[in-house]
Amino acid sequence: AESTLQRVYGVAFPDRKQLRQYRERVEEARKRDHREIGRKQELFMFHPWSPGCAFFLPHGTRIYARLQALLRGEYARRGFDEVITPNIYNMQLWERSGHAAHYRDNMFLFTQGDRENKEVMGLKPMNCPGHCLLFASRVRSYRDLPLRFADFGVLHRNEPAGALSGLTRVRRFQQDDAPAHELP
Repeated sequence: AESTLQRVYGVAFPDRKQLRQYRERVEEARKRDHREIGRKQELFMFHPWSPGCAFFLPHGTRIYARLQALLRGEYARRGFDEVITPNIYNMQLWERSGHAAHYRDNMFLFTQGDRENKEVMGLKPMNCPGHCLLFASRVRSYRDLPLRFADFGVLHRNEPAGALSGLTRVRRFQQDDAPAHELP
């Protein structure tokens, strides 16, 4: 019979004082767990029918909107222009950009088209290849630079179920890497 593998974690301390301090830190961290605070304050929730995807409740949505407004103000002050890019791209873009080699296993992929014209498509796990398409959409002069984009687009990464953890490790999120096309 094959035995199953198990992970065993252990923590050791040279004296009881350090053990006590560790236990106090763990207890303090438990009190500040954002998952519990979010539930108690009705900021966000999760549902098993959409694992790793947060539902922001009205109070959480108001906070989220204020944070976006703060970012929009900072982007404008720093010379960024907001753009909106698609959520779905042909897999050829991810292969050409080099992202497929690193992210393919964590992408939500699907096939579209009929038997003769099938295309592999993917939900975007990051913004940068779409921003490169924006940059390349016309001939540009060095006088156009720097070109700074801001994008609040939704990103999706097919994280393993065991890795999901509150709002810190999710499958659907918004992240703006604020790319800037600069002079060399």
